[in-house]
Amino acid sequence: MGFLVIFLSIASTFLLKEISLHITEDSLKAESQEILNDLIDENNGEKCELPDVRISNICISEETLKTYNPENKESVLVLIKGNKIIYSSLPEFPKNISFQSPTFQLKLKNNDYLFSTVRIKNSAILGVSLILGRNISDLKKTLNEFVLSISLLGIGVTFLGGLIIYRKLNSEFKYLEDLILKIESISEKNFGNYKINCGHQCPQEFKFLAKTFNNLMNRIFRLVENQKNFLSNAAHELKTPLTVILSQVEIALRRERKQEEYRKILENIKEEISQMTDTVKKLLILSRIELDKQKISFQKVDLKEVIKKSINLVTPLAEKENIKVSFKLQGDKSLKIKGDKTLLIQLFVNILENAIKYNIYGGNVNIDVKDTEQELIVSISDTGVGIPEEEINRVFEKFYTVKECDLKKPGTGIGLSIVKEIAELHHASLKIESKLNKGTTIYISFKKNL
Repeated sequence: MGFLVIFLSIASTFLLKEISLHITEDSLKAESQEILNDLIDENNGEKCELPDVRISNICISEETLKTYNPENKESVLVLIKGNKIIYSSLPEFPKNISFQSPTFQLKLKNNDYLFSTVRIKNSAILGVSLILGRNISDLKKTLNEFVLSISLLGIGVTFLGGLIIYRKLNSEFKYLEDLILKIESISEKNFGNYKINCGHQCPQEFKFLAKTFNNLMNRIFRLVENQKNFLSNAAHELKTPLTVILSQVEIALRRERKQEEYRKILENIKEEISQMTDTVKKLLILSRIELDKQKISFQKVDLKEVIKKSINLVTPLAEKENIKVSFKLQGDKSLKIKGDKTLLIQLFVNILENAIKYNIYGGNVNIDVKDTEQELIVSISDTGVGIPEEEINRVFEKFYTVKECDLKKPGTGIGLSIVKEIAELHHASLKIESKLNKGTTIYISFKKNL
């Protein structure tokens, strides 16, 4: 920037110099014309009249000679007739000079002069040239001092600008070095909760860089934790059925058995494999929800269609247990909310599966929807075994199963934790009411205006 200031200043100075010289030249030409109007040639029959002065038969006014006299070093008058100088107010003016240009500069006695030549067009005094000069030493000196001042100013601006840039870059490199050191200090021990903070004085760009890095680390941490949790949960949930399968195979191999005994063992193995498949499926759903929360996009969904689809999916299980699933809805109007249709179907399927699994044989499951001004409240009631009051608040915990339930097929403790994740994702609230040996009701409240 400083160099640009210097360049523009010097260019402006040279332009100013040319303009000043042109103004001086125009002034000289105007003065020359005034002097020419007073010149008289005696050869034309006219006589010099006082106070005119005769110079080689050329009459010139005394006033002009007083202005242009040898003591006046600022203005110069030269008259040339033919190739001979007939008058010069400046003794130092060269005797022999060839005029290549009507305007020229000469350095005389350490002074710079600008001269302008006018050839007299009057036919009576042909061959006479008038040269006027002006001392431009002070003008040049002033312009040179101006150039020097501007150059020094430009150098100063360059130096200060460089110093400011150096200090800024040095400061930013320091922040960058600090960020690099903080990144290098991340280890397995502090990987999960480590945050980079470059301080209040940190430049905005580095704050943005730190924030972006922290967001990246959070995503990586969630991914790693999700994988670790999946592997841990899978190992935890698959250990029991695999142990049962292994024991069944060992029993089958101890001795020869009847075909019916082998069939029973194979049915037990099939049942355990089905439970393992269901467990892995639910673990994958839970893992996907936890990992892809930011990617899920909500659209308008008809809750009535979601519930009907969910009922169709659990109908085979309900028929097997001789359980009637009823959906009560007044009118044919649609029930619109914003959500992910696939996840909402999974939510209702998990609740309905529990309502069927924990029900009595030949029991009922009733679904009702209450449309209020602010919410759509879905209630799912069953006639099952119920949940002890002290355990109601824990049923949504991952892998928690109700201990006092007398069931042939205990659950995995994953289904309702998936329900909780999906409900929270949709900003829906969950509420459970239950009485032992009478049944359970789950309320899901969806906000209309999300």
